[in-house]
Amino acid sequence: MKYCINCNKYVYSHFYKFCPYCGARFDSVEEKDKDYELAKKYFYGIGVKKNYVTAFDYYSKAARKGLTKAQNDVGECYYFGFGVQVDYKLAFIWYAKAAEDGYAPAQYNLGYLYYYGEGVEQDFEKAFTWFMKAAEQEYIDAQYMVGNMFSEGEGTEKDINEAFKRIMHAAEQGHAEAQYKVGEAYYYGYGVEEDHEEAFKWYMKSADQGYDEAQYKVGEAYYNGEGTDEDLDEAFNWYMKAAEQGQEGAQYSLGYMYAHGEGVKRDLGKAFDWYMEAAEQGHVEAQYEVGEMYSNGLGDEEAFDWFMKAAEQDHPEAQYKVGEAYYCGKGVDEDLEEAFVWYLKSAEQEYADAQYAVGEAYYYGEGVEEDRGEAFEWYMKAAKQDHADAQYAVGLMYSNGQGVRKNVKKAIIWLYKSGNKEAKDLMKEIFANCVLYVYKDNIDCRKYNHHFIPATATLLGKHEKRVVLNVFYCLDCGKLFINYVDYKDYRGIYGFLIGNIQFDEKSKSGNKDIGSLAIESPLMSCGYNVNERKALKESERHLIISKLLDKGFMTKTEVVKYLRYFIRFNGKNYGNELAVEKWQNDLRFTLQYKINRQPTVYFTKVKKWTSKRKRK
Repeated sequence: MKYCINCNKYVYSHFYKFCPYCGARFDSVEEKDKDYELAKKYFYGIGVKKNYVTAFDYYSKAARKGLTKAQNDVGECYYFGFGVQVDYKLAFIWYAKAAEDGYAPAQYNLGYLYYYGEGVEQDFEKAFTWFMKAAEQEYIDAQYMVGNMFSEGEGTEKDINEAFKRIMHAAEQGHAEAQYKVGEAYYYGYGVEEDHEEAFKWYMKSADQGYDEAQYKVGEAYYNGEGTDEDLDEAFNWYMKAAEQGQEGAQYSLGYMYAHGEGVKRDLGKAFDWYMEAAEQGHVEAQYEVGEMYSNGLGDEEAFDWFMKAAEQDHPEAQYKVGEAYYCGKGVDEDLEEAFVWYLKSAEQEYADAQYAVGEAYYYGEGVEEDRGEAFEWYMKAAKQDHADAQYAVGLMYSNGQGVRKNVKKAIIWLYKSGNKEAKDLMKEIFANCVLYVYKDNIDCRKYNHHFIPATATLLGKHEKRVVLNVFYCLDCGKLFINYVDYKDYRGIYGFLIGNIQFDEKSKSGNKDIGSLAIESPLMSCGYNVNERKALKESERHLIISKLLDKGFMTKTEVVKYLRYFIRFNGKNYGNELAVEKWQNDLRFTLQYKINRQPTVYFTKVKKWTSKRKRK
């Protein structure tokens, strides 16, 4: 039997030297097979010295004689540059010759070129068509690619279930990448119910074939205890297998384990080496960690360079670090405007430290025009992520009415959440200016299950010494409260307490006459009395009155009104002569207290006033 390479026909006779169909000289099938066998020997170095150039020559001879598998191999040589310069277009031509003859590997290769647009314009539909032709011949690489394209909806309609079926078919035939993909499907629940144990099984099948991505995933499974028992030693071993093949995720994980002494003795030198391996491959977390290690004494300029590499890949912490470097001039010239740019990039990715830094920049006008309203908005973003300094800043701005309407209740809420020293100090200042409500019975706050926080109220006692009371603050209604029994005990200890003290409205007796109000007035609440038994000295009574006036807890008119009431209604009672004398003394003190600071009005003429209202 002889074969005509001109018209691609066989002649069943050994006597013809020329093709009876077209007249061209033809070669025997045995001869082209012989060329192909020689090509393989030179390509793989079987019995001869390996020589890709010679192998390519023999592949080409067999291909020109119409041997389909040789045509595919010539395409491979052009694609990978074996014995000839890389040329994707020529690779495409030779793959197409073999593919059109129904050769499955060539059909897969042609689909691959269409898929990636190598040597031909990218065309997912044609890629899918050729992959499908090869898959129908049970070519497992093509089955895997068909599954992938169903998964992504490339060149065909997206069909997760069909994708899983196709990839599973390839996996069951031992395709390592397909086994890995089946593991991914089970891990994330793509086209199948999520099952970490089943995912681990398929990851392991792939990993046992040396597939680095699967080896990394097996390491992850052992590290996190997903689908198998947690085992840091096993995790380390599988990370190492993948890392030695250049898998950057595994290299980063090894660096992390060495840095933290997990599954291996802590070794910062090896940690740095593995981080660097991954970082040089573009692993963003590794680039950040290399920057961190350089920033801890190895070199600010190198740290900046690696932070910048990670920042350019939108790593929020790295972007914040670049901002810090520009702000502080570490490893780069100080530049507040550039610092703001990088803080903002990080902040827009919800990184709390950066959100706080943007707030600071707007508050102080550093690198951007001062804007207290914008500052408040960015502080709030960070505060909602439990950033303590931002929570303090929000509380401070609410308390001062900067960038937002003043709201003491909201200020207390955010300062309490912050809990840092500055916040606690500011809360004390705010509480010092709050009314302390004393309640006798149950209050609405408890009835409606309001939220309480422990607080302190600082008052003045004898000899103007500060007295700290344990009270509580209602976050819902914004009031300081203390139980009457506790308050009475404190007054028994300290004699009197000067501050803005009031009985809670719900705790009053309901009698609205002046007597009831007098009992519950700030004067009486602070412990003012002329009782012989309790024996407050004149200086102590005057101290109470002066502090109430100075702090603005009562006006002079209010104090005078209460004292005159005491004199008028209680002075008539037998045995109250001494009490009346003390009230009169205190009334004179009140009337004369800081009288020289009051405005003086001089009258030069007095005229009788008459109403101008007309009678109806």
